[in-house]
Amino acid sequence: MSFRKMCVFISVFIAANVTMANAIESKILTKDELILLSEERFNAIDNYKCIMKIEVYNENGKTQYQKQKFIFKKPGMIYCDQLGPYKEGVVLTVDRDGKIVGCSEGILERVWEWIKGEKWKKSFKKEDNELKGITGETIFQSDWGYIINEMRRLKDEVDSYSIESQIIDGRDIYVFELTWAQKRFLFHIDKELMVIVKLERFFNGKMINSVAWEDIEINIELKDKLFEI
Repeated sequence: MSFRKMCVFISVFIAANVTMANAIESKILTKDELILLSEERFNAIDNYKCIMKIEVYNENGKTQYQKQKFIFKKPGMIYCDQLGPYKEGVVLTVDRDGKIVGCSEGILERVWEWIKGEKWKKSFKKEDNELKGITGETIFQSDWGYIINEMRRLKDEVDSYSIESQIIDGRDIYVFELTWAQKRFLFHIDKELMVIVKLERFFNGKMINSVAWEDIEINIELKDKLFEI
């Protein structure tokens, strides 16, 4: 084979592979396929740690902010540290047995600790309002497993859906949109990590709240002791 023919052959071969790769990448996923991929990824995750940034957009034009360090370990352990401004200094934990305990770093709690020589702590039940954040959802409704289950529950109730590939903030993202009645949900799923990194909810065409997951660390070393206070 001459050098010229070899070059042409290599060029054609590369072009064919690029075309095939693009075809695979551009394959249109169905909602069931995307949810299944998310479920399979979550099944492979033992634990994760992240910063959650939550915003609620009120009708009066004001925005509420909540920022929290959120750590999750299967089967259902949670460590949630409020970083402010909402309930800043409050820490909630759920241990392996499902026991829910909260503590705070406020002035009264510090006085208690100084007098008693131990942290002020309070036990909670799953239905207690104190476990709710600014969206009205509890810490048990904040982990990826719960949200993926919600995606699966909602998918058959929607009037329409779409899945688009977008580059957002330098990330390759699936934007999964579910629309029904007056509601619209947008799930941003990172293609590399295959986890949800943002959720936006709309009502009557207006965004009512958003949740972003940042500084994500997956399958790190976590002791059960972290979830006991």
